[in-house]
Amino acid sequence: DSNLKPTDTLADVLALVERTGHNTVAITEDGTANGRLVGVVTGRDYRVSRMSTDLKVSSFMTPLEKLVTAPASTSLKEANDIIWDHKLNSLPLIDEKGRLCYFVFRKDYDALRRGRQAGARGGCRCRAYRPRWRPAPQCSVERPNRPA
Repeated sequence: DSNLKPTDTLADVLALVERTGHNTVAITEDGTANGRLVGVVTGRDYRVSRMSTDLKVSSFMTPLEKLVTAPASTSLKEANDIIWDHKLNSLPLIDEKGRLCYFVFRKDYDALRRGRQAGARGGCRCRAYRPRWRPAPQCSVERPNRPA
């Protein structure tokens, strides 16, 4: 999982990116995979050479108010359309209580269309689109429709 709390630091982000290889980090209230989403950090949000590593994530994350999100019931095809329409690399899918349920990445749809498993990076990313995974118990949504 690639999740942190707003009170974590840039050093925590760098360590997580190094450990997981994921460049997109969900920022949830409690730092859990299915906590209430409050923001996202990507490589575009920080510059190591100009920022102190003790800087709090809340000071440089992209806050929820500026993110494009979709309901957890969004299909992979619909998510792909939103990603392309808004020129995004990722789309957080959240439930009615604002909890993070899935992340869909631009490359997930392409991978699925080419016959590869979407969301291969694990964590809370794209569980709805992996046949052997189910949504987290905290996310009360039906499994989204798979693309035709």
